[in-house]
Order: sequence, then structure tokens, then C-alpha cells
Amino acid sequence: VYYLVNDAQLNVLVLRSYHFDNQKQPRSIGQNLKDVFFDDTILREPFRTIKVVASTPHFTLVPNKFFDANNQAAYFQSLTQIAETDVCKNDFIRNANMNNVYLADNHILNVCYSVFPTAKIYHSLTPLINGYQKISELRAGHQIFANIRDGALQICFFDGRELIFANNYVFKTAQDLIFYIMLVYEQFKLNPETTPLSISGALTE
Repeated sequence: VYYLVNDAQLNVLVLRSYHFDNQKQPRSIGQNLKDVFFDDTILREPFRTIKVVASTPHFTLVPNKFFDANNQAAYFQSLTQIAETDVCKNDFIRNANMNNVYLADNHILNVCYSVFPTAKIYHSLTPLINGYQKISELRAGHQIFANIRDGALQICFFDGRELIFANNYVFKTAQDLIFYIMLVYEQFKLNPETTPLSISGALTE
């Protein structure tokens, strides 16, 4: 987990991260989050706006004309099994006219809301798509963006400002990471020498 604090001019004032080793159960993660929230004095400061980004591999992008807010679980019937503690949430991506529908653990969400009652929660891919789209508007042609963190690759392919493809891959080795990136180039018949790749996130040896 990591957080940043910025001022009204979007200058980054604080960037801090915490790593939870071998914590897979939502309740264990939730307890670790509580410890961070109450031990970190910066997080107890009053903030004008609080945004929480949830990183979960279970998501799907649904065009707005096909989106049914009352039946979001249907989008996952053939993709994954929904756990009893999972809840369906969605982010409307206005500039792409689509919804990012995702599963989030209710226990972890409740921990976040208990500390930050006014927080707005988003899926981690949503701000990436919005940010990448702004960059793509300034460039012509095809663009690939890859965000890498903690063994997960989030990758987006744009044609101009139009989002063509977005996905999440879990990898263990550098070879896996390269394979998944090149898979997108191959799937859309893109030339790696002429289609730029922009990388963000955190890479460790």
C-alpha cells in the first residue's frame, strides 16, 4: 500500500509506501491497514479530498450503453467466482464512455471507510486510464502504457485518445513481464520499433 499527498497545484508533498509480507487474507490485510492508519501521523491530518485506489485483478470494462448498475455481478459469471465477501463496484470513465466494473473485498472497504468516511474509492486502473488518455491526446498514433508494481502489470493500448485494450497480468519473472507486454504488440500487430511504450510504477531487481 502507498499514498501521496499533494497541494492545490498538484505538487507532491509526501510519497510513502508500506509492504505487507505474505498477507493474503482480507482480514489480515485489513488489520495491517488499521495499524498504518493509526500509526502514521500524516494520515490523521485533515485533508480536503481523500481518494482510495483499490488494486484488484477482477475487473472488466463495459461500454456505457451495455452497463446495468443493478446487475453488475453478471459481468463476472464467466470470468471468476465471486466470494461471499466481495462486492461489485464501478467507476464511470467519462472520456471513454465506459464503466470499469470490479470486485472489491467488503471487509477492506469497511476498514477504509471507518478511517476515511468521505473517501472516494476507485479501481487502480481507472486513474491510469484517465491519465494515459490525457497523454495520448498530445501524441498521434498508437501508444502503449504499462504500469508495474508488486508483480502486477497493468497495460493499456490507445489509438490516439481512444482506449482499445486494457488488462492486468500477474508475473513472477522479468521474462514473464516482457512476454505479456509483447503479447499486446502481437495481438494488435504493432511494431515495437514504431509503437512507443511508456512505463510507470515501481520495478525491483
